[in-house]
Amino acid sequence: MENLIEKLKGLDKKVWIGVGIAAAVLILLIVVLLVGSGNSKPSGSTQGSSQGNSQVGTQVGTQAGTEGIGTEGIGTEGLGTEVGTELETEVGTETEMTETEMTESESQAPSSSQTPGVGGTTVTQNPDVNGVEQKPTTGDGTTGMGTKDQPYDITPDGEAMNFTTYGIPAGGSAYYNVMKTVGKYFTIEDPDAYVVYNGRRYDASNGRVSFLVTNEKALSTDFLLFEIGNKGGAEKTFTVKLSDPYGSQMNPEIISGNGAVSTHLNAGDTQGYYYSWKVQQKKAIRIYITAESTTCAFEVTRVRGDIPVQKTFQDGVQEDAKGKYIEFPVDIIEVGDVINIHITAEKYRGDIPAADITWEIVYVD
Repeated sequence: MENLIEKLKGLDKKVWIGVGIAAAVLILLIVVLLVGSGNSKPSGSTQGSSQGNSQVGTQVGTQAGTEGIGTEGIGTEGLGTEVGTELETEVGTETEMTETEMTESESQAPSSSQTPGVGGTTVTQNPDVNGVEQKPTTGDGTTGMGTKDQPYDITPDGEAMNFTTYGIPAGGSAYYNVMKTVGKYFTIEDPDAYVVYNGRRYDASNGRVSFLVTNEKALSTDFLLFEIGNKGGAEKTFTVKLSDPYGSQMNPEIISGNGAVSTHLNAGDTQGYYYSWKVQQKKAIRIYITAESTTCAFEVTRVRGDIPVQKTFQDGVQEDAKGKYIEFPVDIIEVGDVINIHITAEKYRGDIPAADITWEIVYVD
């Protein structure tokens, strides 16, 4: 043993450097193998692998230091730095890619809180109304479900101002939100129909339901809610007719001839009464008031296309033995012109009294 030691002491310094380098390379290879082996293990063994790598690295480092190999300037040759850098770079990149894949996998996995559906469509069934199942609506641009909270929205259009309900089951009803109903008659010609409006129920009488829609707070363009019911023994659809009261601006009373006309206005009547008369002769026209129980306002309008000419008794009334009158001279009258007449009672001490008026249209040569 002593002879071996003496021989080792006699070795050249370059030999010792070569031995040191070889030992360092061997240690680094062992570390690489241990780290690679640790990464290939399941995640549950990470802690044990780390502890094992740490222990091996400590033992190897200790042994190398004890032998004096690490003190011979291996770092000076650049070997330790280069190998360490490559090792750190490769291991770090692999870990990052693994984390990225895990993130993508988690993002693709369905959430446990999501409920799969068919095409993402939710179908809502119509609730019962008065215990009767309501049919879903389709087409006609009508929105709603026919319930009180989700009534069908209806906007009557055209001159007729009519609309037809969807099928209403026997003993059932449906709710309709209808526009342009203020001041109009709401009529259904069917003995099985009834309508609930503004807390009041209207049943058919003589085969029809008909009532005047009134609402002091609503405008003509507002939607008002109506419940339309079917008392019959089978499903029915009902045609609803919306009409202006007779004698209103949109539904004037049509008169002909030259006779005297008597008009009665009720107390509190703010709308008045409308008439329409067509000119049959190319002559001047006079409109007389021959009797009145109270002061009335007359608006007389000659209509020809889009050019109306309006006159009132307040604009310059004249009077003769027949009574007070206003006149349309012959030069502004043509056969076929329409004369519209609107009569209202004037307020007296803040109230509108009842009024009776007798008046007449005559031709003047």
